[in-house]
Amino acid sequence: MASADRLTRALKDAQKRVENRRCADCPEKAPNYVNIEYRTFICQNCAAVHRDLFGPSKIKSVAMAVFTTDEVKAMRAGGNEVASKVWMARWTAGDDMDEPP
Repeated sequence: MASADRLTRALKDAQKRVENRRCADCPEKAPNYVNIEYRTFICQNCAAVHRDLFGPSKIKSVAMAVFTTDEVKAMRAGGNEVASKVWMARWTAGDDMDEPP
């Protein structure tokens, strides 16, 4: 079993990757929360919205929460770039979310 310090360092290393230096959902810099479900790094404001949508157990603070080995592995394998490729794969710059199809 990995120590808590080692897991925290591994998670913070993933957080420092270029693609994870901004919130997955908005332009905010230095996101300090993660959405375990989607393996994304998110800011405090978006974390509040995600808690309402997904429940508090899916959102954790990088600085204050305890992470399992599996959660850290998932975050290291995921991240904002991977999530963007999955969730935004069909989106193009011409798509307008305000107008119905």
